[in-house]
Amino acid sequence: HWVHLHYYGLKDSRSEHERQYLFSQGHSMAGNTELIKSPSEYLMMLVPPSVEEEKEKPVAPSNVLPMAQLRTLPLADQIKILMKNVKVIAFASLMSLLASGTDPTAVLRSIQQVALLVQGNWVVKSDILYPKETSSPHSGVPAEVLCRGRDFVVWKFTQDRWVIRKEVAAVTKLGPDDVKDFLEHVSFLRINRGWEFKLRYDEDFVKKHPDVVQRQKMLWMGIQAKLEKVYNLSKEYLASKKPAAQPAAPV
Repeated sequence: HWVHLHYYGLKDSRSEHERQYLFSQGHSMAGNTELIKSPSEYLMMLVPPSVEEEKEKPVAPSNVLPMAQLRTLPLADQIKILMKNVKVIAFASLMSLLASGTDPTAVLRSIQQVALLVQGNWVVKSDILYPKETSSPHSGVPAEVLCRGRDFVVWKFTQDRWVIRKEVAAVTKLGPDDVKDFLEHVSFLRINRGWEFKLRYDEDFVKKHPDVVQRQKMLWMGIQAKLEKVYNLSKEYLASKKPAAQPAAPV
């Protein structure tokens, strides 16, 4: 018999959210050889070059837009799609994925629309991953609550290279699967040590772009103020989380 279906367009937020389910969130690091790759190898695996740019076509995930097709889109859309895939990236790595001759200033403008600076690297904004009117596939928690929880995790990484999962769960009151998703986006689990931020502190970017760094610091101050209210963080808690010396610098 016929079953009535609701159709949602390609750009509908619900379609965007459902599409995210197609992207593997990964499993335990044990025995997972895909995680034992350099950042550049990992990025090439996520966003393969076009056939014209190589002699042999690599085996690529079927759910990733080919680079040749990606480059037909406006720069802002290219960067948004890349950030939704990689979650965290160094600016130099991002530039290497874009067409040669792309204006770095234009890239800087676009990246700040969809990502935040963390330890000199760019982390995709929570509302890009969790659009309004969507919810957690694990717990059914609405996107707004997920964004606050993930913002807390990413903010923690502006304070230190290490984050403890139990602390995140205690503060955000979110389920283990949601918290694990947040952490897996930007960090690796180190047995008996906690979760370590995926990328090294990007000192070169920080030195070259002090104006961007300062602007991002102001944004993070605003986010921290919101987190203080939402999670009722005490002054004692915040005092104990003051940014450490480099390389675990604020941004």
